Amino acid sequence: MASTARIKQTAEQKLEQSLLAELTALRLQQPACRTLQIAYSGGLDSTVLLVAVQRLLAADKALHAAFHLQAIHVNHGLSPQASRWEQHCRSVCAQLGIALSSHQVELAIDSGDSVEEKARLARYRVFSEHLHEDECLLMAHHRDDQLETFFLRLQRGAGVDGLAGMPHTRKLGKSQLWRPLLNLRRQELQAYAQALSLQWIEDESNADLRFDRNYLRQQLLPRVKDRWPGYGESWQRSMNLLAEASELLAELAAEDIGRVEQEKAVSLRVQALRTLSESRQRNLLRHWLLANAYPDPGWQVLCRVVKELIPAAETARTRINWQGWILQRYRELLIIRRELPLQSTRQALPVIDFTLAGQNEFALLPEGGLWQEIKLPDNGAVRLYKRLGQGLQMPRHSPLQLGYRQGGERCRLVGRRTRTLKKILQDAAIPPWLRERQPLLLHDGEIVAIPGIGVVDGQQAGAGEEGLECSWSSRNGLWTGGGSATL
Repeated sequence: MASTARIKQTAEQKLEQSLLAELTALRLQQPACRTLQIAYSGGLDSTVLLVAVQRLLAADKALHAAFHLQAIHVNHGLSPQASRWEQHCRSVCAQLGIALSSHQVELAIDSGDSVEEKARLARYRVFSEHLHEDECLLMAHHRDDQLETFFLRLQRGAGVDGLAGMPHTRKLGKSQLWRPLLNLRRQELQAYAQALSLQWIEDESNADLRFDRNYLRQQLLPRVKDRWPGYGESWQRSMNLLAEASELLAELAAEDIGRVEQEKAVSLRVQALRTLSESRQRNLLRHWLLANAYPDPGWQVLCRVVKELIPAAETARTRINWQGWILQRYRELLIIRRELPLQSTRQALPVIDFTLAGQNEFALLPEGGLWQEIKLPDNGAVRLYKRLGQGLQMPRHSPLQLGYRQGGERCRLVGRRTRTLKKILQDAAIPPWLRERQPLLLHDGEIVAIPGIGVVDGQQAGAGEEGLECSWSSRNGLWTGGGSATL
């Protein structure tokens, strides 16, 4: 009996001492965090984390004052037992006095899809959407999970970042994700659960060898351990070295980005990129895209950018599409923009009718005040401001019409000579993919102003007259060279 008591005490103490150090560090490093949200599936690992955190908060006055404890459960609906598991989680949390929020997701699984990956992405999407700035998500990943992740990512050809393993902490939506059990082994969590006689769910899918992680855990790693009993320690050393290399690459990328970025999150200077080696170009591009929340480009996309876009001529029309985004050359810039739906130049756009009521409203505006914001279908908005002696002369008796170019238009802007609309847009540095989307202001079917570019000669407001200043803000994500343009 004495021997059993010592084992029980050791199992509890070791895990809780390690977790206490983690929570103390979290309290110091994340002072804005007031609520700890446990990602609770009902399985062994998350049950241990939930109970251990609750015990520590009850025993430690500083932690109890610093944190409120809650749990969050995601029901994937993949198992016939999913509803029973959710009810188990509710029951356990009710017994512990912990509030639980549960969220059900529907997974669209197509042929060839990884069910594991689909479920993982859905789970993190729920966490990201429902956690707040003053919350931290605690996940129960441990060292064995980390080693399995290393092997699976190695098999998939991951780079330095991937092979460094799951990060101990990272940003997740508005909140912070924290993995406080990464230094502990699965058997230590199991010993803790048995010592406290905890009850948990056994997911029947854990025995399904069709899933890569199960096959690795049950078939491959036991053989690796038989041959190399210390593989865990050596793999962990490699992961630590890779994590250090990843940090150094991130620091190098930050320095390089500072030298080549033209406009934050939008464009890079090609000439500056060309001074870097291809490996540094790929490193810079990957960190730049991920830091600005673009999708992970992957190795193939990065190689194409380095081989096809950066060396290309200024007039090259080459572009690279991936996941709804486009990388392409524009003059001496490498820019990123959204894929755009086709723009119909024949669609009817709103009429701007300067009636008596509109005149009265306009007259009451201060100089520079916003008169109207007109939403364009899938093309941002045109904004009209009040100006005195500037911009477009206000029509009194007939309305203005918004429209798009039809081809062959010519006009003469104030202070310039008559030119084709195509040439005017080129000179204004409107990129080719936005020229068909450039709105025009028409009066009696004739161009009187081009929002963001200029007013047609003879249509400008005279000294002391009320005038319209007109700007076009393209839809969020459409690159215009300056974000918006103003007359």
